[in-house]
Amino acid sequence: MTNIAWALFFVLFPAVILYACQKSTVLDKIGSAVLCYATGIFIGNIGVLPASAAGVQNIFLNYSVPIALPLLFFSLDIRKWSKVAGKSFLSFGFGTVAVLLSATVAFLVFRHYVGPESWKVAGMLI
Repeated sequence: MTNIAWALFFVLFPAVILYACQKSTVLDKIGSAVLCYATGIFIGNIGVLPASAAGVQNIFLNYSVPIALPLLFFSLDIRKWSKVAGKSFLSFGFGTVAVLLSATVAFLVFRHYVGPESWKVAGMLI
C-alpha cells in the first residue's frame, strides 16, 4: 500500500508544483525544477522514504526517461534551430572538445598519483 502512495506522490507532486508556480510569482521565480529537486533532497534525507520505495523509483526512472527524450526531440525543428544558433553550435563544439581534452590530460597526468580510481576523477572533472 505504501508503494502505491509513493507512486501517486511521484506522479502528482510535480503537477502540484507546476500548478503552484502558475499561481504564485514567488514560487515561479524559484522554478518548478528547483522546488522538485529540493523536495526530493529533503524527503530523501529526513528518513521518510522507505527502502521498499526504491523499486517504485526504478520503475519510474526506467520508463519516464525513454518516453521523455523522444517527446523532447519530436518538438525540435533542427534546420530552423541551426540557422538561429550557428555560432552557438560552433562554441558548444569547441567547449566540448576543450572539456574532453582537459579531462584526458588530467587523467594522464594524475593517474600515477591517484591510482586505479583515476578514471573516476577524470569523470568528475567533466
